Amino acid sequence: MQDGGEAPRSLHGSFLAAAARHPERVAVSDPRRDHEVSYEALRARAGKVRDFLHAVGVAPGDRVGLCMYKSSDVVAVILGALERGAAYVPVDPSAPASRGAYILGDCAVAVVFVEESLAPALEEALAAGGAAPRIVRVRTEVGGLDQALAERASEPCATSEPAPEELAYILYTSGSTGLPKGVMISHENAVSFVDWASDLTSPTPDDRYSSHAPFHFDLSILDLYVPLGAGASVHLSPRRSPASRGAWRSGSHASRSRCGTRRRRSWRCSPSTGGSIATTRACRGSSCSPGEVFPVTPAR
Repeated sequence: MQDGGEAPRSLHGSFLAAAARHPERVAVSDPRRDHEVSYEALRARAGKVRDFLHAVGVAPGDRVGLCMYKSSDVVAVILGALERGAAYVPVDPSAPASRGAYILGDCAVAVVFVEESLAPALEEALAAGGAAPRIVRVRTEVGGLDQALAERASEPCATSEPAPEELAYILYTSGSTGLPKGVMISHENAVSFVDWASDLTSPTPDDRYSSHAPFHFDLSILDLYVPLGAGASVHLSPRRSPASRGAWRSGSHASRSRCGTRRRRSWRCSPSTGGSIATTRACRGSSCSPGEVFPVTPAR
């Protein structure tokens, strides 16, 4: 159950409710840029994305693409797209540009937020495929998204409250047996999963969730929306950043007063193995990150 009772029926609704209750708490810890974002700041940035999308003609039901490495800016873009009533479509920034271009063209995205260093290759691949979405280049440093949004003047618009059956996001398969195929997830489907995972893990505002899964992978839905609906913090763990993973394990980012420099251990494992580990003394002060959800009460 989300913090504060009955969960809103849109995927972004529980975040907005948590932000209203816990504005000063840390929402996202971004070790890639040694940066933390409060709920109040994240809500404001997502609102700027929403207003920008409205200004450039994105309507509810449109698709918004993302080709960026994990950062607090990506979380703001995701939430802002949802607030506009659009469905977000994340692609793997480490994959060949041709794959990302195929996915973004296949679902006819209206706008693509792309990390500046990835933009030339992606733009070329999109043009080769005949797709011409609006490209928003985002610099990697703190403030990069704000700079990109400032290039187009926008007026505040209302946050969308989509119908339960409307799309929240589209995730694509690997395409190992052919071309990648889009899996369309509605708000109702996504919220049902988040509610179930929240009931299972019982998040509190004092918790920290590690976001290991890339945003183009379905487990990222748990990593993001379960903690953000409870006023907890999300610690981004970039897949290709050993330094960031080391910082997370040592507790050097976020919640220093609670965690100090106590060493952490993490495992990636199956649910059955994770459950066994969680019931042992070895898991105290540790975080188990399985391939699927498993109860975390013993780990606490």
